[in-house]
Amino acid sequence: MFKHLDGQNLAELRNYKLVQGQLFNVNGKWHYRGVAPYPDTAPSKGDTWEELDVNNNWLGAWFWNGVYWLSVNLFEHALVPIISGTGASNNNTSYPIDNDTHIFITSFSSTFYLTAASTATNYYQFTLRYYSPANVSTNLAQLTTIGASGNAWGRRSIDNIGFVSSDLALSLSIGELRPAGNLSRVASHHAFYRKVRK
Repeated sequence: MFKHLDGQNLAELRNYKLVQGQLFNVNGKWHYRGVAPYPDTAPSKGDTWEELDVNNNWLGAWFWNGVYWLSVNLFEHALVPIISGTGASNNNTSYPIDNDTHIFITSFSSTFYLTAASTATNYYQFTLRYYSPANVSTNLAQLTTIGASGNAWGRRSIDNIGFVSSDLALSLSIGELRPAGNLSRVASHHAFYRKVRK
């Protein structure tokens, strides 16, 4: 079905891309283009797979992270800003993701504009949550605006979340908590994820 080649240059890799069912070693990482299953039952972290069906139709590009085959493409899920007034507040808004696979959440970011400097007593806290179809929530990441300047745009982000959804039908939720103070803001939030191969 396949053969091992020691392709160590881009020209050889380009030639390989025209051939289905071959496994190439490129700079110490295996790269396969073909139908399932992946020919190596013990892939190494960083191995890649261009998956095709039996009719040579493209199904996706994956890489092995040591546990899962994850999509090479990184997807972004925009979470609509919540606008709130002054005083303590705690808002939570849910945004469904219609997906045909489980997802691997990699990072979360918030961009915001504050009306005043953010301090330890006058700030926002942004929480990314996962909601299952049974409406069970899991906190995934949390950011605060503490230390951000007033009348200016700020940004906070967190990487390497590494959360895998347990359901196909799911929602990501943004919770915005202002414990006290009169800070107003405009904010937008984004979650980034990869698909998990079925």
